[in-house]
Amino acid sequence: LALEIPAFRILDLGTGSGVIAITLAAEWPSAKIIASDISEAALKIATENAQLHGVGQRCCFLLSDWYSEIKGTYDLIVSNPPYIAQAQMDSLSNEVRNFDPIEALCPGKSGLSAHEKIVSAASQFLRPKGRLIVEIGYDQGVAVSRLAKNAGYKKVKIHKDLEQKDRVITCCSC
Repeated sequence: LALEIPAFRILDLGTGSGVIAITLAAEWPSAKIIASDISEAALKIATENAQLHGVGQRCCFLLSDWYSEIKGTYDLIVSNPPYIAQAQMDSLSNEVRNFDPIEALCPGKSGLSAHEKIVSAASQFLRPKGRLIVEIGYDQGVAVSRLAKNAGYKKVKIHKDLEQKDRVITCCSC
């Protein structure tokens, strides 16, 4: 979905290993990417991954709690934030539960606190016609799209994954 419309200034919030930022940098050689995370360990891995894939010169990895250290405006903001509700943690497969740090999976009771922070502040960092793309839990489409609509975003759309479950919200500052 991110690749459908080229972007040149990109912000990846909660980058983790950097997979989204690095992929976008590899696909768009003119793009400049700021990728943030609260984990120094994750940023170290993301930096190494960017160098490994030859895009390290165009990716800046920044220690930031969501937007706390972010400056400037962007054509595209992407995020795969923690979204698993606390009550769902026990039902996760071992491959997920035992691999990722808990803070990368579960932001709290409802699973929506990261989305609330990302969606509510993104408009301050989006250029005109900028896009926001956020991964969601399978049962969060209505709630996150409502957050986006209430924050004034346009063209709010829920996208399904290959199993036909809600997985991504896209919207724009159009």
